Amino acid sequence: MSVGGRHLAIQLLLLSVALTACDKSAERNSSTESPAPQQSTTPIPSQEQADAKATEAAVVSPLWSAATEKHDAALHAIEKLNRGLQDFISAPTPESLNEAREDWLQAHTVLQELKVWSQLPAAKNYLKHKAPGAPYNRASLLDAAPLLGGYLDEVPGYPKSGLTYAEDLEIDNATLSEQHQFADEYYLVYGMHPIEFMLWSHNDPAQQSARFIVKADAPDTERRRELLRLQGERLAQDMTEFSAAWRPPSGSIFQKGKSMSQMEAVREANPWLIALIDFIDREVVGALKPKDGEPGWRFQEHLEFSQDAAHFWRGRMKAMQPFLTEPALFTDAQTRSSLKELRLKLEGCLTALSATAEDNEEQIAICENQALQLREQIIIRFAGN
Repeated sequence: MSVGGRHLAIQLLLLSVALTACDKSAERNSSTESPAPQQSTTPIPSQEQADAKATEAAVVSPLWSAATEKHDAALHAIEKLNRGLQDFISAPTPESLNEAREDWLQAHTVLQELKVWSQLPAAKNYLKHKAPGAPYNRASLLDAAPLLGGYLDEVPGYPKSGLTYAEDLEIDNATLSEQHQFADEYYLVYGMHPIEFMLWSHNDPAQQSARFIVKADAPDTERRRELLRLQGERLAQDMTEFSAAWRPPSGSIFQKGKSMSQMEAVREANPWLIALIDFIDREVVGALKPKDGEPGWRFQEHLEFSQDAAHFWRGRMKAMQPFLTEPALFTDAQTRSSLKELRLKLEGCLTALSATAEDNEEQIAICENQALQLREQIIIRFAGN
């Protein structure tokens, strides 16, 4: 490809990414000229149609297979977490609490690997869906943050607060569904981060596990146990549904996503590439932005209680791996190797970030620049294939 041609391709690609132009490509492909005369014989498929079929075989199958595998792996991790929670509730000890905490960290890591897939339009629509009459969407049931811990249980300065002590409310699925985000998006009852709070609201394992030991004179203990039990079961249920939606041939996300194959012949509107770029913009660079109205950084909202930043960033960096190593997206092996090196360099920067520091602007800026460099190289290398 000539230098001028490469520049033109990159400009087209950048334009399509900025507009997330899935629908625009259909407009570009619609003809404004007079229709050609009808042929008396069956026309031979055009080269563009042949290229589209080749692209579908090369791009759709491997990446859809990877999506199914990733979501199934997340389901297995969530199921393991749920079992760990139930074991801890049955026998609350510092040891069983630490095992449940480790299960949470592993499940949360795997959930971060799904974030790139969730940029696809079919997945976005699934996660934004609200059940009739519900104030919340599906995304809020999985990995939404931040939350108000005092809405669930007592916190320093607010003793005997939250659902645990609201004895006028039953701790059952119907009540918890009504209370989830009923008045504010921070009023989270279900999902990973309410469970994180329930496991780490007191960091000391001995102190925290003791809060789940049944005592005749402390009714809050039984309510706390039931709350955590139902939270684990609901998370497993919601993840089961999300995973099934990706699974071919009948999954709802898979069914809606199959139409993507029509786009992949138009390389500057490739939906997989757009999802990857959107992931970097929203889930990497976006997570490095300051919190709204308070000190700290947005990624810290996802580890407010566990205070483990490394697992969070390892998961998000691993999310890109199936895309950057896919030959149908990046045909040259040297290109894939170069992108891998940039990803690993960025991962090293991100995993070194503090879970609590509020004044590390310089290190944040270094990581952000590395993320933007990776983004730029992805676009250039894809256009230069």
